[in-house]
Amino acid sequence: MNFNFSQDYILENEIVLLSPLKADDTIDLIPISINEPEIWKYSLLQANGIENLRAYIKMALVAKANKKEYPFIVFDKLINQLVGSTRFYDIQITQSTLQLGYTWYSKIPQGTGLNTNCKFFTTIFF
Repeated sequence: MNFNFSQDYILENEIVLLSPLKADDTIDLIPISINEPEIWKYSLLQANGIENLRAYIKMALVAKANKKEYPFIVFDKLINQLVGSTRFYDIQITQSTLQLGYTWYSKIPQGTGLNTNCKFFTTIFF
C-alpha cells in the first residue's frame, strides 16, 4: 500500500470529487448538518448542529494527524454541490488494508450511485 497521510489526495471521476476534509469545511457542511437531522438518526458520531459538526470534523482531523484515518469532503459533480463526507479509516499500511466509512450525505445524492463511485477510489492504493 502506497499511502501518505501528509499528501492532499484529490480523487475524482465524472460523478464525484473527493478532497481532503479541512477545518474550514465546517462552513460549507452546516446546511446539511442543521437542515437534515434525519441523516444522523443511526450515526454513532453525531454531527447535527454547528457544535457537533465542529467536534466531528476536529476528531476526524486529529485521527488524520495520528495517521489512523483520512477524511474527505464529497462534492457531487452532477449537481455541482458539496453533499457530505466519507473517510478511509483503520488504515493498516503494513497489511495494505483500510476500511471505508464515517460516510454521510445529504438526501439529494442518496440512491444515485454517488457512494459507489466514492468507494471505487480505494483501488488506487492497492
